[in-house]
Amino acid sequence: PEPVGGYYFSYVECCRNDDIVNIINDEQTGSVFLSYLSNEKYLDCEDGLDFNNWPPLAICVDEPIDWDHSVIQDRIPPGHTLEYSLCRPLNVPLPIFRQDSTPILPGQSFMDILERYDSVQWETGFSEDRMLNGAPDIAIDEATGFITGVPVQLGRYVIGICVEEYDEDGDLVSLLRRDFQYNVADCDDTDADFEVDSVFCYYEGEALEIFVTNTTGNTDDFLWIVDNGTDTL
Repeated sequence: PEPVGGYYFSYVECCRNDDIVNIINDEQTGSVFLSYLSNEKYLDCEDGLDFNNWPPLAICVDEPIDWDHSVIQDRIPPGHTLEYSLCRPLNVPLPIFRQDSTPILPGQSFMDILERYDSVQWETGFSEDRMLNGAPDIAIDEATGFITGVPVQLGRYVIGICVEEYDEDGDLVSLLRRDFQYNVADCDDTDADFEVDSVFCYYEGEALEIFVTNTTGNTDDFLWIVDNGTDTL
């Protein structure tokens, strides 16, 4: 039905992975993916917001983050503006309901809807302003959605991103919030390498044995190619 204040849409999951560095009780903390569409956009039959890209599964420790977290631009009507921000990821109180699409009733606001959900609880030293403990920490450009920062500690981190759409009068007409897990990994380059003795002796009638020591780092999978000048094994 035609809503009074718009629609909100949510999808909820429990629970998160274990060993997350920046939140408390990770395995007992749910995830909430939430979108809001105003009555104005509903009546004009305009699409809600949608991000261009999936977050990367892993980022490299001590390497700059240089990632585009923008929404699809052709969904934004002329005169509307976007505002990106880092925001606290949401948790869901039990009992869990997995999805919901509900009109906002008279007298309600979108902020009233948000009160249905809890927020994750940060570990000591982390906050909306310091989600990754980087140097510099993760930041998002308010106008473009471009994410920067340099992670300096290995581990799993929950990151929350919000984007809001405003019309020409400055009224909120659409909102999308997402949280995801950054896995900060050691991404040192892998160079195939091995060591062999510098001198080999062959005695007539005896098999020649050459001992090769694999000194390749940062990988668990190997392919050996042995070429004796005639055949390649």
